[in-house]
Amino acid sequence: MTDAGVQPIEPQDIAAVEAFQWTDTVNKFLAAGWVITAIVKNQSGPESVSVDYHMAWPRQLGKPKYPETFETRMRRGKAFSSDAEVPF
Repeated sequence: MTDAGVQPIEPQDIAAVEAFQWTDTVNKFLAAGWVITAIVKNQSGPESVSVDYHMAWPRQLGKPKYPETFETRMRRGKAFSSDAEVPF
């Protein structure tokens, strides 16, 4: 793992990818076994900054595991975005 907390992983070793902005969602995915592959800072103005966490499921772990809240939304056919579970 690098100093930035990003784990290098080869594309052929990735079974699934996701991207999120909310840290609580990122933490749930990390706990399920996902790894952060990139952290991207987006700045649309001097006071407007957001961070995207790009995550991957390592192929050697088998079928991707999604945290229950994400999996439940997928099963109901609802489109998921990182904004779906606002922590406030």
